[in-house]
Amino acid sequence: MDTPLDAKHRYRIAAQRWATLALDANKSVARTSGGTVAALALDRSEQLLLAAGADAKVRVFDLARNAQGCAPQVAVSTSDKSIAHKFSVTAVSWYPHDAGLFTSSSTDKTVKVWDAHTMEPACSFNLKEKVYLHALSPVSSSTALIAGNQLIDRSTAFIFLLLIVSDLISTLGSAAAESSYVRLCDMKSGGYAQMLVGHTRQVSALAWSNQDEYILASGSMDNTIRIWDIRKSKSCLSVLTPPSTVKSSLASSSTTVSSKPTANVTKPKELAKPNHIMGLAFSPTGSHLVSISHDATFQTWCTHTMSLSSNHVIPDTNFHGAETTNFVTPDITRLYLGIVGQELVAIPAVGPGSRCIGLYNIHTGESAGLLKGHFGRTACLKLRQSYQELISGGFDAEILIWSPTYLRESGFGDGDPEYERAMMDTWSDDGGVILE
Repeated sequence: MDTPLDAKHRYRIAAQRWATLALDANKSVARTSGGTVAALALDRSEQLLLAAGADAKVRVFDLARNAQGCAPQVAVSTSDKSIAHKFSVTAVSWYPHDAGLFTSSSTDKTVKVWDAHTMEPACSFNLKEKVYLHALSPVSSSTALIAGNQLIDRSTAFIFLLLIVSDLISTLGSAAAESSYVRLCDMKSGGYAQMLVGHTRQVSALAWSNQDEYILASGSMDNTIRIWDIRKSKSCLSVLTPPSTVKSSLASSSTTVSSKPTANVTKPKELAKPNHIMGLAFSPTGSHLVSISHDATFQTWCTHTMSLSSNHVIPDTNFHGAETTNFVTPDITRLYLGIVGQELVAIPAVGPGSRCIGLYNIHTGESAGLLKGHFGRTACLKLRQSYQELISGGFDAEILIWSPTYLRESGFGDGDPEYERAMMDTWSDDGGVILE
């Protein structure tokens, strides 16, 4: 059984490794496309990487088979446009319980469920509107797959979330979206199990809870976050509204701003810029929800009280300068022992030219690092939690791997018995503990 010293040692190593991420010169992913890498996904084993983007292809890379430090492409989606995507792929997700299935969404107005062995669609949804995001619950209890002409047994209640975001329609100088709702879809029937209605403008972000398969969050261009329980007829549990923040367009350092709403404060007209939610992520323990706002701030919400814990400025970032930047999908580190409130949030498209990735403490807002390596805007990222690595994709068509320099440079790292003991994963789903 761990002593307090063992626990603190493990936590210190984990925290320091996340805080020392740097571009790994010994690890890479084969470059097989010349277009933007817009979406990444890791399977449960964190060995298989899905990547997709502007060329309408979905590719699979084997991170374990990295001959000479380069992870090879092991599969690519069919080129048959009659069944494959015709335009840019916007999001990809592995089926949580089996790497034999994955899903993808596209601006060709479809969401497809793929057989990873044949790399052909097993079924397809035509949504009649451009689809920019979709998500699968990472803790769905459905595990049974059945053979035959039925892909998934309905009794497993496997439902995935589709975020339908259509192009903005401009009328008399104002903008409105055709769809301000979220659809829950049944993969067996090909129909919609439920519609979540409440947002007044285009939905722009979503996240499933990491602890409860029925709880999800959605963010909107109306600058609200809605928490839903999909089992209930009145699904909306809470509506969260980030505070308005007055700040310079480019903050020079990490800043914590007041968590008290300032919506009633009169501001000069030149400072009144439209704000909306760009991204959402639940912490691994489910105790916090982090939201990214278009005014270059991020908020940390307590999910137990449904209240705002803190609001922080993202340094040297100006999302207003990129009108096409409406979606930023963050990811949150898992710290050993489930340290509550001390996780780091990784945010793409920050810094000068939106080319960097920022790491920030979700509680204090303190910067833990700014990762610079892409030559174009960073578009997506995924944390490889078990390896404490970060994988990113960008407009430069590159997929980069970031590894911790702490212990790696000193020769004390993977394979060392003392290191393996220190990093043994004792993280559990008990909600985590607070380590003083």
